[in-house]
Amino acid sequence: MEVNSQNLHCSYWNTRIIFLRSIGVIYFVAFLVAFFQNSALIGDNGLTPATTFLQKHQSGQINDTVLNRFFILPTIFWMIRPSDLTMKILSTLGLILSSTLVMMGASNVVIMALLWTLYTSIVNVGQLWYSFGWESQSLETGFLAIFLVPLFSFNKYPPLLSTPVVCIWGYRWLLFRIMLGAGLIKIRGDTCWRDFTCMNYHYLTQPIPNPLSPYLHITPGSVKLPYPLMIISQISSTYNIFFNIYI
Repeated sequence: MEVNSQNLHCSYWNTRIIFLRSIGVIYFVAFLVAFFQNSALIGDNGLTPATTFLQKHQSGQINDTVLNRFFILPTIFWMIRPSDLTMKILSTLGLILSSTLVMMGASNVVIMALLWTLYTSIVNVGQLWYSFGWESQSLETGFLAIFLVPLFSFNKYPPLLSTPVVCIWGYRWLLFRIMLGAGLIKIRGDTCWRDFTCMNYHYLTQPIPNPLSPYLHITPGSVKLPYPLMIISQISSTYNIFFNIYI
């Protein structure tokens, strides 16, 4: 199908193609981790079995129906037992769908909703292992992406679908909360952020260090000193997300 370039002006479609592929990569990594690790973490003989977790939520309910359980804890594992095999199957399905999204750069509501439902089901029984902030942020990002794509078509440039306003402002609101929260947690958290000493041992205590961490740790204090500007920018300039102000 030939696409009129004038129709693409300010339509964000090229941005959406890159964005959808990026979401596909995130989903792919998430399901890949789930495929290899969830049996040991929340499997039948895992550290915190999902079956036991669901049984605790099920006990004591007056109207014990699948629908009521789903409203209390949304997960498809109320309908299928969260065994090692079913978790492998769900993770494999997620890998197939997410890799399709990465390769095509296009999707539809059905695929995006399935990806979100599969990963939500895993996160909601993941307990301690899925209690980090990036899980909820990934799910919110994936949920908004459902409205970015056509209902059934895989066309990268569907002529009748412009970028929904709810997605634009939804993602702005998400970015605002992430950036503002990152700045406020430093001020409200450990006092080392306020007395400018956190960077003296931050790289030693990173939960996920990177190859540059040892080198950044031994940098002089004068190099680490500008990080208060980062905190200020996270709090003050975050509001620019709503007003398209670039600095």
